Amino acid sequence: MRRARFHSGPRPSATAAASRSRDAARFRNPHFVSFMAGANRSRMRADLLSAVLRSRALVKRALRCTLLGGIFWVVFESVRAISIF
Repeated sequence: MRRARFHSGPRPSATAAASRSRDAARFRNPHFVSFMAGANRSRMRADLLSAVLRSRALVKRALRCTLLGGIFWVVFESVRAISIF
């Protein structure tokens, strides 16, 4: 009985705020929509979060490629050095 009460679904306040908000479709998290609806803040760009996440993913990819290239270069130079001797 207790388990059914705790796992019955999302909180009503979060879903109600998500349905009332005009930007609810643009935000992924209904709790964040509830926070934005309740806070007296100026409007922010809704796509800012998506842009930040895309840029972080791009930086991660660039760092991984740089690391992989560095490892490849070390292995290549080591093979060249061993082949000389």
